[in-house]
Parts: sequence; C-alpha cells; structure tokens
Amino acid sequence: MSTRLKTQLEPNDIIKRPKADYNWKVISLLGAGGFGTVNKVIQVNEAGIPINDKEYAMKTEMKTVKKQASRLKIERNVMALFTKCDPQYKDHFPELIDLGQTLDLKWIVMTLVGAPLEKVKQKQFSKSTALQCGLQTMKAIHDFHHMGFLHRDIKPGNFCIGAGAKQDLIYILDFGLARKYRLPNGQVRPPRLKTKMVGTPRYCPRASHRMEELSRKDDFESWYFMLLDFVDGAKGVPWKGKPREVTYALKRKIFEEPKWICCVSTIPPEFQVMADYLNSLSYASDVEFGIFRETITDYARTCNLTLKEPLDWTMEVKNLSMSNQIPQMSSRLPQSTQPMSSAPPSSTPTSMKRRSARIPTSRVVSCDDNRSIFSERNEETSLDRSRTGNSKR
Repeated sequence: MSTRLKTQLEPNDIIKRPKADYNWKVISLLGAGGFGTVNKVIQVNEAGIPINDKEYAMKTEMKTVKKQASRLKIERNVMALFTKCDPQYKDHFPELIDLGQTLDLKWIVMTLVGAPLEKVKQKQFSKSTALQCGLQTMKAIHDFHHMGFLHRDIKPGNFCIGAGAKQDLIYILDFGLARKYRLPNGQVRPPRLKTKMVGTPRYCPRASHRMEELSRKDDFESWYFMLLDFVDGAKGVPWKGKPREVTYALKRKIFEEPKWICCVSTIPPEFQVMADYLNSLSYASDVEFGIFRETITDYARTCNLTLKEPLDWTMEVKNLSMSNQIPQMSSRLPQSTQPMSSAPPSSTPTSMKRRSARIPTSRVVSCDDNRSIFSERNEETSLDRSRTGNSKR
C-alpha cells in the first residue's frame, strides 16, 4: 500500500462524505496553488452515478499546512457566516455547500463561478462594462464590511463573473487574508503597532506599503485602483510591473495630485472626487460608499449610458450562439467565459508554474506585482487571533 502523500485530487476521484446521501466526484482541475487545488465536482450516489446536473467547486488544502498559515480555515469560517447574513447582503458571495477532509487533504465545496475579472479584462472593457464592474465590486466590498470583515486583497483576480444564467453577477472571492475589524463591543479594533505588507502590490493601498494596519478605507482604496484599471487598462494604473518604491510614489501622486492621472490616461476628471474623499479618511472612518456610486452614475449620465447595457462577456456568448458553430459552442467558448472557481489557497510555486499557466485560474499574473503577498508566520498568526470564526482551537 502506497504511503505517498496525495497532494491533489485527480479527475474521477470520489470523495466520500460521512452522510450516505451523496458523495463528490472530481470532474476536472480548475486551478492549482502552493497548498492545494480547485476542482470542478459533481454530486454522485454510492455507485458513482450523478444525482443531478449541478456543478460545484471544491477547494483543497494539504493537511501538512500549519494552522497559522491555513487560508482554507479562514475562508471556511468566513463563508460559514454568509449563510447567516441578511439576504440583501448575499448577492455577491459564493455559497458554502459542504466541507470535510480526506487522509491528506482538507476541502470545502462552494458555488461554481465563472472566470475572474483579471482574465475577462484582458480585452479593454467598454465604458459601460468598466463602470458596472466598479459598481458591483464596490457593493460586494461594502457587503463584506457589513459582515464585519476587511478583505485586504482587493484586485480583479479576486472577483469572478457568475456561471450560466448568473453571468451578469460578480462575486467576491478568496477570503484567506480576511480580518475582523470590530471588537465584540462593536468598536473598531485599535491598529497594531507592528504589521507587515499584505495584499497585492499592484492594487494594495498606500498604508500596506507603509506596513500599517489596514482598515475599511484601504479596501476601497484598492478598489479605486482597480476601477482605474477597468476604465483604462493600458494607463489607468501606470505603475504596473514597476518596483515597489516606484509603485508607492505613483500611488501617492494619485491622491496628492488628483489631476495628474487624468493627464496621463483616459481617466475622467470626475473621478477626482473619489480620490479626494478617500484621502480624507482616517483609520476608523466609516466609508460612505454612496459617494462612489453617485460619482460613477453621474459620470455615466454624461456619457449617455444607462449602466444597464449588456456586459461585454455576455455579448461574447450571445454572438457565439448566433454563429454557425452552435454545436461546438461549449468547447469553443472564449477562455473568459469558461466555468471557474475562486483562487487557490496560495501563490503558485515554481514546480507548478508551467501546469497552472495552461489551466484557467483566478491567480492570473503577468509579473510579481500582481501576486498576493503574506507572511505565513507573523501575519497569519495575527489573522488567527482575529477570531474569524470559532474561537476553539
């Protein structure tokens, strides 16, 4: 009998559940990371026969991962709370379906979603789609804050479009860096005196560069950088691929000289209102996201947009369905519309880079400034102590 550690699931693997009503069968690999994988799975009976036509995403993490560095545990605890929140705040969250473990792996099953915005936006968004993405992602962040959490890694790769009939809906994903920002008494947690840079250099807020404690305003600052990228993918974020010192200097310039970005890109001057507002906020500030919403909708009106125009990726699918290649549509969909799941639990190690380059994954990167960074020791220990879920250890 082999004692080799099984680091990932394979197609046709059956994952047994304690309850005998159904088991999980692996269909295909969607993405791979340093600590585990994301697979498309279906529900099957004891004989391995599908019991319905639904598909889900299973995210795994190796049991050898230390508790302090377990991103799956944090995601599981955060997602478990989604089921308890008011329905008006649920739209942009994937549903936690099931959880369990094998001899070598821990796993959770969640809603199967579509491609990440990072991949979808490889073609420049139309103006309406860019603004609609801004509004939906802003609402998702607001709802996540309403749950009492900071995301701390806002970027296009951590938002995915819906699958199938929900392609016009955007989901927020990857909660491995989430942190509670309120104390049990409801007050904002005081900032730690010492922390580390966290997030993704391309989109992380200025406070992260300074290694300061992050707050709600910082998630929205990352959102603002993401919005600039949606609107002008070529020049809206002029520090792409630059060293961190240059990146930080240019991010500061965005807020200290708000007109500058409008001069070097197609970012509209109307967006300066959002930059000024973000720059006025402090660590404990409540964020009035209505300012962002009104700025975007007012600008859309000046462009004669209703913000109800079809999203770019839904038009791609519609155009394909009208072509003469309808029988081959399921296998010839643009890569941006293939079913996807959330990002794998960690960044891709060297040994897996070639494989993950061939597999659609929300960890779409062109250079190191678009990779999430975290400390598996100090930062993750502090995350664990933030009591993102059950306090029992």
